[in-house]
Amino acid sequence: IHSTGIVHRDLKPGNILLAPGSPKVIDFGIAKALEATSHHTRTQETVGTLAYMAPERFAPEGGHDLTPAADIFAWGAVMAFAATGRNPFAADSPAAVAGRIMFQPPQLDGVPAALSGIIASALDKDPARRPTAQELLLELTGGAAAAPTAIVPASVLPPAARSRRRGIAAAAAATAVVLLVGAGAWAGARLGQARETPAVVLPSASGVDVAGPVLARQSAKELFDPLTSPSLWKPSGTAEEGCDFDGGLVVRAEFTTECENGPDQIFRGDVRIEVRAQMSLRSCTVIWFRLSEDGSNGYYASVCNREVGLFFLDGFLDHYDERSVRDGTMAALDVEENGSHLIAVNVRKNTAKVTVDGRTVLTSDLSRGESSGARHTSGKVTFGAIGDGGPAVTVTLRDAHVVMV
Repeated sequence: IHSTGIVHRDLKPGNILLAPGSPKVIDFGIAKALEATSHHTRTQETVGTLAYMAPERFAPEGGHDLTPAADIFAWGAVMAFAATGRNPFAADSPAAVAGRIMFQPPQLDGVPAALSGIIASALDKDPARRPTAQELLLELTGGAAAAPTAIVPASVLPPAARSRRRGIAAAAAATAVVLLVGAGAWAGARLGQARETPAVVLPSASGVDVAGPVLARQSAKELFDPLTSPSLWKPSGTAEEGCDFDGGLVVRAEFTTECENGPDQIFRGDVRIEVRAQMSLRSCTVIWFRLSEDGSNGYYASVCNREVGLFFLDGFLDHYDERSVRDGTMAALDVEENGSHLIAVNVRKNTAKVTVDGRTVLTSDLSRGESSGARHTSGKVTFGAIGDGGPAVTVTLRDAHVVMV
């Protein structure tokens, strides 16, 4: 839809039909071309369904500056409804619903962990921070190749994409994103399920489905590596303390292990870093960012089930912010030995937020209150693990995604 220059403006469960073949988006009665969205409503006129409207649509000028981000917000609300049976901003009155949309976080309890982070990003209050339909597609397919811009008939979708075993949430998510971006691509694996050879299906010129592995990709502002085999990241260290591949990037650590043999790409300014981590007992997942060439300057975030920290490097460990169960500043995270979890660091200006499965667990001021701002503003990104000094712990990483925003 967006690739053809259209904003739907009323995406909701009632406008998604679970038709034979694949779900379909209907009711384009109030849809408008992007170039017309600056003038499609009169002052104070609002069109759409209240519970699925983006926050910016409630502003007096909201109807005059509508972007595809409004559809992305509605998509997030639809996916939450599909997963839980309730709208994430449900309240007793229309005014209360609008208030929750504008000022309260969405209620995502009950949303599968594999979807919660993606949905939370789509429901960001700031339209500029929401992913595009293309980015959603990449998230849902584990980083599949970029989708073509031409509209593809639903018949090219593979049978796997229509399997009932995925449940309504994953099936609706797949189709909603495919329809939003106007392409027919979907990974045949359940979201969040560990997979050694993930597959994507792309329509060929002849209309025959063509399957292939998810490949690493790299551009000036983004990189993605499924971490299932050496590519942007390669083995480093030793068998006892190092990084190697076995269905994912397996990090073994007694104390601290950094996967040093990663890309040299420099990311500047605002950046979003995500990786899926399967953690063992006593282990912590680590994300280094804005890291200098020699590794002595920058920052790193550490996520463990009983503590989360963000550490400042300036030739040595200069400062840190921490939340812990011990200090009573956080509740224990349910992240050990129970599948993969989406660990992310979102850096905006001087603020870094550490999230686990879409929920913020630590916010840190990189400027430390200084008017000059953060000391380190660019650098490399890599991953690793921290143990407790006993026998080596293991963290398995997959689907590393770094993008400048």
